[in-house]
Amino acid sequence: MEQLQTLAYLENIRRLRMYQTNISLGFQPYPATCFNPPYYHHNRHQAAQKINNEPKFDFHKLAESATKDKPTKRKLRPKKEYICRFCQRHFTKSYNLMIHERTHTDERPYKCDICQKAFRRQDHLRDHKYIHAPEKPFKCTICDKGFCQARTLSVHMATHEKAAKKQKTQS
Repeated sequence: MEQLQTLAYLENIRRLRMYQTNISLGFQPYPATCFNPPYYHHNRHQAAQKINNEPKFDFHKLAESATKDKPTKRKLRPKKEYICRFCQRHFTKSYNLMIHERTHTDERPYKCDICQKAFRRQDHLRDHKYIHAPEKPFKCTICDKGFCQARTLSVHMATHEKAAKKQKTQS
């Protein structure tokens, strides 16, 4: 039984050292309510029973403490701003600024190798290439017509819906 008390004592020292190391490194500790308090009992049998039966970490309390609103001490980093040199429009990402500035300069670096049509964005060139493909990726379930983009298929489907409504009103 004395060995159990010694082990519990050593475990508490290990936890304290780990806690102090984490604090010195800048880590935020778990809320104290997540850990069950150490048990010190005069009755050796009672101490051994508590140590063996109780979990060392209460995950339920961790979840509760994580969902509570608490003030943060962390300083928020200011968002970078990228400003268009032509119209002073603001962007949070440099890529979006670069694409936007191409509207002012009319730069179109992505060319179709089949028809030589140029695009400002690579994804627009990718979508365009479906025009030259023999099989279109989006097909109408009613008339089997193929489309390069989902949005043009949805516009097409609306024409079928209008025609169906027109037939119902005439009948």
